[in-house]
Amino acid sequence: MMLTAGCDDGRIYPTDSTVATDGLNVTVDCEIIGASGWNLSSDYHLALAAFGTDGSRYATVSSNINASNGSGRLALSSVPQESATIEVCVLDRLRKRVISFASFELAGAPVEGDTVRLSAASPIEADLLSALQSNVFTPTCSACHGGGALPAASLSLMPGQTLGMLVGVDSHLNPAMKRVAPGLPDSSLLYRALTTDLSASWAYDHSVEVVDNDMRALLRLWIESLGSELTKK
Repeated sequence: MMLTAGCDDGRIYPTDSTVATDGLNVTVDCEIIGASGWNLSSDYHLALAAFGTDGSRYATVSSNINASNGSGRLALSSVPQESATIEVCVLDRLRKRVISFASFELAGAPVEGDTVRLSAASPIEADLLSALQSNVFTPTCSACHGGGALPAASLSLMPGQTLGMLVGVDSHLNPAMKRVAPGLPDSSLLYRALTTDLSASWAYDHSVEVVDNDMRALLRLWIESLGSELTKK
């Protein structure tokens, strides 16, 4: 069952969510895949959040999603009447939206009593790799490391191929290093190439491609989470 942070006394504590003083109740019936990896971070949180009509990336109200995988009903209370969307997203410590996995329009949504009812038509993939695939690997890397006959360095970062091409695979340029060493971002050629001057002597300096600090932090978190997955096995 998918759960949101909350307590029996009706209060929602500051470490788990933020609320306005009054507003709408909203529920979202959905299946979320891959939420557990976000539990490793204190800087980023998977959350159900409301956003206004002004286009701001800062949530007006949010509640952390703490369960791992499964089906269930997410709930958000005190949603401001003027809110435009409800989103399953990643927020930073300031409640700024970093990534959105699913967005639901409030205008015209069905209402039962005092509650707006929303539902996802398909499972929501909210794992760390999906976040990086849609925000880094596909838009930034796939032009060179794509699905063609000869992707650069024989490395394809297309959806469905990224994991097998990276994790535990020896680098062609530096066979002493893994492309991604599970749990060890600083020993992973991918992380070093994108965040340091390691590739400056190559045909192309890869550090100029991913300059967003959030994306770099999420890349590090993903590699660290791979180590945690190995520990569980």
